[in-house]
Amino acid sequence: STLYVAPGGLTSGTCSNWGTACDLQYALGIAVFDDELWVMQGTYMPTTTTDRNASFVLVDGVKIYGGFAGTETQLAQRNPTGNVTTLSGDIGLGGDTSDNSYHVVQAYSVSASAVLNGFTITNGNSNGGAGHGGGIFIQDSSPMFANLVISNNTASANGGGVYVLSLDTQRANYSSPTFTQVVISSNTAAR
Repeated sequence: STLYVAPGGLTSGTCSNWGTACDLQYALGIAVFDDELWVMQGTYMPTTTTDRNASFVLVDGVKIYGGFAGTETQLAQRNPTGNVTTLSGDIGLGGDTSDNSYHVVQAYSVSASAVLNGFTITNGNSNGGAGHGGGIFIQDSSPMFANLVISNNTASANGGGVYVLSLDTQRANYSSPTFTQVVISSNTAAR
């Protein structure tokens, strides 16, 4: 089914239309395999607290599409360029990167059935114990990313924009993400 998401959306219900659109974290929490999340333009942060461990965590089989104005009835009607949809790690004091989320987006043990499409991913700051993947941290996963801009993220070690890790050597192709029409720019890391 389709779950609808809007900035400041509901944290209860079924998210079944634009009029009852939900918060993104809530929608991710109730989404099941084969669901689509249609995300309205605006800026989304992974938490309203200052918990730097908070991220948007991809769900296997769930396709997340940004770029909606909030009136569409078909996926093809969305416009990610015109309806900018931002996932931001700037959860603490605005403009102060020292208190931002360690990772804006995370993927753990998901297949190519997990999709993130039509977003700007920014302001992740993976420092301290984390150190890798300020924008996107991928472990033992092969999600599909498309129509993304990944910018202005930092990491104290590797992969300011994106970091891919494979620990589960028992799985064939254990980390093989796909990137289509993705711009990765203006990110910083030590390596």
